[in-house]
Amino acid sequence: MISSDFTQTDRAHLICFVRKLVSNPDTAEDIAHDALLRAQKFEHRGESSFTTWLYKIARNLCIDQYRRESRYQSCSFPELVADSAPEPQLCILDEQVHRAILGLDLSGREILQLRFYEGLSLEELAVRFQTPLSTQKSRLYRALAKLRKRLTN
Repeated sequence: MISSDFTQTDRAHLICFVRKLVSNPDTAEDIAHDALLRAQKFEHRGESSFTTWLYKIARNLCIDQYRRESRYQSCSFPELVADSAPEPQLCILDEQVHRAILGLDLSGREILQLRFYEGLSLEELAVRFQTPLSTQKSRLYRALAKLRKRLTN
């Protein structure tokens, strides 16, 4: 059963998290909804916080979606539109970074999104994924190296 502490803001954060992992906003909303339904269907055992458990469900659904997409079709990049951009070079740079991140594997996109967009510390990532801190450091290092390589090519 979904915790009574789970608010609309928490739901919005879940959707935002999923949107960073999948390229299609509609698919992201579907995955977030499915994660919430699964959380209602299955009992949280309390081995981790409810939010960590829910995000893990969403992450696993993203992995399933990624596998389906890579098996049946090539990924398409969404068009990036800036509402107001004082400097066109920044928009081009943002688009290049966004495309490079979308080109990474799911693990790389996930660690970069949580660390830099959500602002989680490496310690918080280790708790969320129930892994050692050194594992999170390695994942971040590899993701940044792959991103750097994609941006320099």
